[in-house]
Amino acid sequence: MQNKTKKMLSVLLILAFVSSVVPLVQTTTAAKTKPTFAFISATPNPVGVGQETLLHIGISEATNGTYYKWKGLTVSVIDPDGKNSPLGPYNTDSTGGTGDVFIPDKVGTYQFQTHFPEQNMVPGMSFGPTPETTYLASDSDWYTLTVQEEPIPYFPAFPLPTEYWNR
Repeated sequence: MQNKTKKMLSVLLILAFVSSVVPLVQTTTAAKTKPTFAFISATPNPVGVGQETLLHIGISEATNGTYYKWKGLTVSVIDPDGKNSPLGPYNTDSTGGTGDVFIPDKVGTYQFQTHFPEQNMVPGMSFGPTPETTYLASDSDWYTLTVQEEPIPYFPAFPLPTEYWNR
């Protein structure tokens, strides 16, 4: 009787294990979708008219190597007069982000919004064994850049050495 009980318990444990693994196998072989989160920021902010500010553009999802990138991101820019001037398209690096220099030509507030178009990530493009995934389109929140008449001071550069470098 004990032998039958041990066999029955073994079969139940095996069935429990198999039933827990089957859902994992199904989710890793089927194509799926994933939401994305676009972003944009500018530094320095505020900035003076005619001075450079660096825009940081992208999504919060990295890729799996330097050969993969997100493509076709655009940025809507609304100047202080209400005129909409698009920037881009941009391709990111493997971190999911990229940068561009923006030089404002008017005093006031500028509004920026990043637009990420829907894209597919093939297996090997992201970390781990993933199926083909569709990354859904997204728009960032609006970001405000303040532009003033007075230029902002920049951190002073370090002078180059005048003698041979040594340690």
